[in-house]
Formats: sequence, C-alpha cells, structure tokens
Amino acid sequence: MKLLNSNFLTVGKGDYFLFHGDQIHFLSKDNHDLVFQEIQSETIIHHKQSFSSFFLGHPYIKSFVHETIQLKKKELHSADAHVLPFSSVPDNLRSVRSIQIDSNKSITIHSHLSEQGKRLLAKYKIRKNWYPLISDFVFQIYKYKKVSDIGKLNILFNSELLTVKLEPGFSVSYFAFLESHMGDQNSKNYFFDHLLSNQTKIPSISNFGQTKTIDLSQGKNCDKKVLYDILSIRKKFRRIKSVVLPFNLSGFSLKKVINVPITLMLMMMILCLWWFQEYQALNHLKANKTELEHKMESLNKHLNHMTRFSKHERQYFKLLALNKAIHQVSIKPEAVLLKIDHILPESVWLIQYSVTSENIKLVLFDREKTEVTSLLDIIDANIGQSSLIANEKSNLNNHPVNRITILIDQKKYETDVN
Repeated sequence: MKLLNSNFLTVGKGDYFLFHGDQIHFLSKDNHDLVFQEIQSETIIHHKQSFSSFFLGHPYIKSFVHETIQLKKKELHSADAHVLPFSSVPDNLRSVRSIQIDSNKSITIHSHLSEQGKRLLAKYKIRKNWYPLISDFVFQIYKYKKVSDIGKLNILFNSELLTVKLEPGFSVSYFAFLESHMGDQNSKNYFFDHLLSNQTKIPSISNFGQTKTIDLSQGKNCDKKVLYDILSIRKKFRRIKSVVLPFNLSGFSLKKVINVPITLMLMMMILCLWWFQEYQALNHLKANKTELEHKMESLNKHLNHMTRFSKHERQYFKLLALNKAIHQVSIKPEAVLLKIDHILPESVWLIQYSVTSENIKLVLFDREKTEVTSLLDIIDANIGQSSLIANEKSNLNNHPVNRITILIDQKKYETDVN
C-alpha cells in the first residue's frame, strides 16, 4: 500500500497500522520502497482492511511483561489472574502469550483490552487482524534475533518503551507512561530519555552486537527497514515454543454456558437413549437370525428333495439316450432275418446275428463248400454291401464245415432300402 495523501491509501499487501498513544503510524512496502509515515484517523476510515494488520498499544491495550517458568496453555488464565488480580478488565478481553526461551525461562506478556481499545475497534470497524502491539513485537523480535546481529533494541512508542536484549540470551524490559501525564509530551520525553540514559550507563558484561534505538514518538532515529523486517518476518523456527490465550470479544465461553449437573444429566439421558436404540437393534437382529434359520431349514429340506429328483432325472435322461440310440438303428432286425433266411442256400445256415449302428454281422456254417464269392454276391444284391471277415474250417458233430463271418454295411443297406 502506498500513501498518496493524508486521506487516501491504495491497497497492497503487508500494510501495518500502529496505534500508540495519540499517534497512528503507517508502515508499508511499495515494490522495493518502504513507506513510513504518521497519518490521521480519517485515513483509516476510507481504507480497505483486507490486507492490513493493526497493532494496538497503550492506552488501547495495557500490557505487562515479566519472566516466568514454562507455562502451559491451560495455566495462562490462572497466571493472568494471579499476576494482575486488581484488573477490572473482563476475562474475554484479556490475552496472554508465553514464549519459551529455554528450559527454565519464558517471557510472558499480559495484554488487557481497555474501553478505549474497544471504542477504537468499533470506530474503525476493525474485526480481524488486530493484535496487541507489545506482545506481538516481543514475539516477532524473538524470531528476528535469529537473523539479526543487533545486540540490544530500544523501541520508543508514544506512551511506552520496549527494551529487548537479544544477545546474550533474551530478556525484555517494558515501561508504560502514566495515563495522568498522557498529554504532557515534555514529561514523556524526559521520562523515556532518563530511562534510556540509565540503561546505557549500566556496564555490559560483554559487547554482543550493536544497540539500536527506534523512536516512533518523535519520528527520529526511526530505522523503518528494521521495523518492517521485524513485523514482516514470517520464517518458522522449530525451536520457538509459544502458547497463547487469545482475546474473545464475543464473550462466548463454554465454561459459562455449560452447567455441570445439567450436562451430566443430559449425558445420562443421551446414554440411556443410545442404550435403548442399541437394545432395539439387537432384538431386531435376533429376530432376523431366527427367521433366517427357519429359511435355512426349509431350504435344506428342499435340497434333499431336489437331490432325489436329480437322481431320477439322471436315470430318465439315461433311458432317453438309450431310446434315442435304438431309434438311430433304422433297420428292423426281424425283416433282415427273414430276408437272409430266404436268400441263403439250403447248405448254409445262420448261427449268429448281431446289429450295430455301423454294420450287421453274420456268422454262417457251410456244409458243402459253397462258393464264398457267390454267397457275397447274393448278399450284396439282396441286403447290402458285404465283406468277408473270416472263412475258417470248423467241426460240427464230427462233420467238417466252413465257418464264414460276413459284415454288411448298415448305411449302405439303409440307402438300398430307401
């Protein structure tokens, strides 16, 4: 965002508004140029707040900074009530941040939103992206120390002085000007100059880096690059451990809403309802199981009946196949026998006769040595194409005979008959 005049701002990203005392400072980066300027309240009214961050200092947010042991998030509320027991600020307008420095030390910052702060947020319709100035500055400086060679940093706001020793170790000192002297700029200047001069007189054990002072109250010695780097640093460091109890402007709290006895009663009712539903579902499953068992029993009986039926069916198809095979033999055996008996010479008689789907087999006895060729011609002419299988000498009641085996082609016979 770039400041064009006192009443108009162009929208950009990474814009910061610092509210401290009766001053408002604007800090932004336009391409590579840093813009830092004190602005009037009318400028913010016409400003789009989508990309901006608002930092509230004293007297809008009253801060208290001290060193503590490691604190867990659930301990922050009780720690705040213990350290600032006389504060009249409601719990939902309090925020606590505790930054772990090492295993034995944390920096804890208490931030209480005042009535002036509430009016400020309502006036400029700031609903998000607003932060306690001192708390966020301490956290950002702790991240900034990992990439900076500054040993000590003094930041002088309109009504506050934040002194941070970055090396060696990390420690924070914070001073706020009394509200009864807020309008006396000379008193504030004398007060802060006196604090800074006393700090410079304290002998240092060792010189770690340089000491830098940023004076926002009068605009002198204001290193806007360092200030922008502190606010804009977004690099995450794995060793930084911080817990925060945030503001809750809506005032909604489960602890206020939930009544323990009523909650327990509701939970018992829900459990009973759940148990009843599960019991009903279990009974339904049991009924389904019984019904399925009856169906299985009926199916088993049906299966036995089907097994017996399949045996009869198998026998039926077997007989059907045999009947079909018999019908496939298209000749009539008795007709063939009569014809054979009619054409055979008297000295030749039939002793064996068999029929297959392929041929007719004749076994004959011949007493008078009939010409086999003539016999085959007679069969060929009257029954079907024949062939000699065997012509052997045999003995019948001590009389010599010829045993003749002949095959007649049934297909040829069927053709001749048709």
